[in-house]
Amino acid sequence: MESITTTCLIDLAFDLSVDWKTLARVLGLSEEVSRICDDYKRNVFEQAYRMLQTWKRRNGSQATYQALGEALSHDVVSRNDLAQKYCAGRNRSSLDEGIDLKGLKTGMVTIADMVSIANNFGKEWMWVGRLLGLEDSLLDGIKEDLSQTYECTYKMLEWWCKKKDSDATYECLARALLHRTVGMREVAEKFCVDHREKKIASAAPSGEGNTPIDKKLKNLTLNGSTACEFAGSYTEAPGATGNKSLAGTTPPRVPEPADDCITKNVITILPYKVWKELAIKLDPERPLGGDYKDLACEMGYTVEKILYFQSRNGPTEALLTDCANSVSIDELCNKLEAIGRSDAKIVVDEWIKKKTTNSITTTCLIDLAFDLSDDWKKLAHVLGLSGEVSRICDDYRRNVFEQAYRMLQTWKGKKGSQATYQVLREALAHEAVLRNDLVQEYFEGRDRSCLDEEIDLEGLKPGVVSSSDLLSIAKDLGLKWVWIGRLLGLEDSLLDGIREDHIQVSDCQYKMLELWRREKTTGATYQCLARALLHRTVCMRDVAEKFCVEN
Repeated sequence: MESITTTCLIDLAFDLSVDWKTLARVLGLSEEVSRICDDYKRNVFEQAYRMLQTWKRRNGSQATYQALGEALSHDVVSRNDLAQKYCAGRNRSSLDEGIDLKGLKTGMVTIADMVSIANNFGKEWMWVGRLLGLEDSLLDGIKEDLSQTYECTYKMLEWWCKKKDSDATYECLARALLHRTVGMREVAEKFCVDHREKKIASAAPSGEGNTPIDKKLKNLTLNGSTACEFAGSYTEAPGATGNKSLAGTTPPRVPEPADDCITKNVITILPYKVWKELAIKLDPERPLGGDYKDLACEMGYTVEKILYFQSRNGPTEALLTDCANSVSIDELCNKLEAIGRSDAKIVVDEWIKKKTTNSITTTCLIDLAFDLSDDWKKLAHVLGLSGEVSRICDDYRRNVFEQAYRMLQTWKGKKGSQATYQVLREALAHEAVLRNDLVQEYFEGRDRSCLDEEIDLEGLKPGVVSSSDLLSIAKDLGLKWVWIGRLLGLEDSLLDGIREDHIQVSDCQYKMLELWRREKTTGATYQCLARALLHRTVCMRDVAEKFCVEN
């Protein structure tokens, strides 16, 4: 006899509701009812499912559709409707039914989408995992090991991709999300459907020939509607406020990765500053050649859509956001040249040059780690460091600041010269992290270092820190000596070595300061030390005033 499937048990549990207790007694599970009620309080759906799975596990191959049908039809239960629905001679699986979503993405779910999807599940992640074919023992293990819902969801999806390999497709995920016990159509539509707009190569109505784009716009009729009325059917495009929501479609997302989430150079990775410069240069009031309308025409937009862009407060930005996920930086540069705007292309070229040469500083990573808090785990997933999260949590327990910093340094160590401000900026802005506040603070067009800022201490001692002061200062640093060492420019490998070689904190403090003075020589000044002591992650103003200021 055919053994009943997990999917069928999920459907049946959903329909059983409070009748699961009666069915449990008929199935010989009377002693389990109290335990299940205690373990899964106030969740009838979960209780019913756990009871059915307990029955299936105990009875093995004898847990058949026929046995379940007979129990449902028993006089005590009297659920002939469910017996007929689930057990009448066929292996019913609601996941085999057609799904009413058009334009599903093909192939396996990407890491980039996986990171974003995990942020949208909520408490339904276990049901989605079951529908994707993962065992309850695995899902329970994830729940025990991880406290945050996002982490559980991501780990579940990661296991699914690992176990199902090439079968971990967008179609399978969409089926699970659309299942009636989950009902997450919005998430399925957002991540499993291909939203890329098909561009029409030629937008000219017949008989217009090579009519200039401005004349086409002027002659275009919209059945009596004004340009603004026509544009009203689209989502508001961004203006000068910096809002980059995609005009008339879903918001831009980080492109699909090869090995992490920030690799493909579509124009979503261009910072807002570059977009604004392009908008100024492509303003039609500046008689330097082609403007945004010519660029849109070169990209294959219809006259109607170009008219929509024209109705926006920031037409160039509306155009760029609309094609953000489908046009690469190279394609954009080629099209700018095609309309005679090499001057605009230079804006992009200069940014690319800066992006590839500007590696992020340790000081900035310290500041960022301080602000990230628990969000460091989400950022780790986006940066392609999912495999490092558990190790970092184990190595640096109960110290979120240290965990965040170590993750960022691991990323920098792995990526080398590719660990740039722009890559980190895009990861922070990713919808799975959503820390645009940190994007604004750290990465809008400058190499941010709080150690470059002015310090509000008057009468600083000149020159290099003396040996006598070095001994006295070491006694006052406490457990923050490691962070002070980092801010003074010492490598983590050196600081870790000091901690391993010395048991007493006072010995570690002095050794750190001694190595700093030896390495930096004439750069080991009272001013540098004061900056480190006043840094917001250390906050030792009393020590700075005591030893770095002339009395």
